[in-house]
Amino acid sequence: LGSAALPCYNLMNTMIPAEKKSPVVVVEDHPVLCDGLKQLISSQPDLACVGVADDIPGARRLIEECKPDLMVLDLRLKAGDSLDFIKTLRVECPEVKVLVLSQYDELIFAERALRAGASGYIMKENTTDEVLRAVRKVLAGELYFSERVAAAVVQRTLREEPIASRNGVERLSDREMQVFQLLGAA
Repeated sequence: LGSAALPCYNLMNTMIPAEKKSPVVVVEDHPVLCDGLKQLISSQPDLACVGVADDIPGARRLIEECKPDLMVLDLRLKAGDSLDFIKTLRVECPEVKVLVLSQYDELIFAERALRAGASGYIMKENTTDEVLRAVRKVLAGELYFSERVAAAVVQRTLREEPIASRNGVERLSDREMQVFQLLGAA
């Protein structure tokens, strides 16, 4: 993949008619997964993967050049902080919806992604049908989270504990969590 974003064309190297398909970009730094997502999305009659990138600078170029409706974004990229990028994107390009795709425990990270401005969170272990359901739900302006996450968020809201009384990683700020992840990866 490299750090260069691919141009805004479908797999057949023809321009996508904007009125027929929802343009989607994929930001994923694992080439096999990225290629699979690109093919999955482009195989749908209502969706078009108009570009892929493997880092945040590439994602910024894609947004500028391709004007996507949705970005499928890996939560953990080799370079850059995805949560900070989502926060920036909410301000700079609020029309671009973000669906976070992650291998990290949704109970810990989904709520952080939602607070940052994402419209959905899906695990990499989910089926392709579930990924497509999440993509379409977010494109329709709805939020997408698993039932497990939705129940946890509702329960937390109902008991509304002060941050100081929360356990372990729930008390960490986004930046502290990023440092914690980097220490774990070392």
